Amino acid sequence: KYDFLFVGRFSEEKCIFDLISSFEMCLKNNKNFKMALVGYGSLESSIKETICEKHIGNSIDLFINKGELAEIYLSSKIFCLFSSREGAPIVLLEAMSYGLPIICTNIDGNLNYVVDKRNGFLFSNGDICTASKLMTDITLNEKLQQEIRDNNLNDVKKFSLEKTAEKTMREIEFPGMSKMLGNFFSPLL
Repeated sequence: KYDFLFVGRFSEEKCIFDLISSFEMCLKNNKNFKMALVGYGSLESSIKETICEKHIGNSIDLFINKGELAEIYLSSKIFCLFSSREGAPIVLLEAMSYGLPIICTNIDGNLNYVVDKRNGFLFSNGDICTASKLMTDITLNEKLQQEIRDNNLNDVKKFSLEKTAEKTMREIEFPGMSKMLGNFFSPLL
């Protein structure tokens, strides 16, 4: 149902207007493309205005309620994150867990999870032409989507709570801390 998906806060650092501009460029190649934007935030009304001004409202669905999120992930082909800065974008792990290929900026936080051409595709922040080309090319290449889907479903396993807890405990070097963390994490595992 959706060729492209964004999930997150509607805030400046998410660069949603760059995403909308890239999507608008994609529509010049294929008027049937659809995108879902899921989130909320201070830019919600500006996003709605921009979509109306660009006359692309029939191609973008805006969701404020995350109640349908699993269904939206399952009905989407590619996840897009155009952020100018990120800490640890858990939303990328979420997208990976659904097997979605990822198109995102090559900023530090994203590089923790996305390896270019393995489980997603990276572009420079603000480069909407490259982003648009990636979006169009990947959407039209089902074989590549399947390859990346398989990689993501495999790669996301290394970020499980159990693996993260094990890695954290191995990295603790002073006595007693490992046991304390083990007691803390064991009910979660």
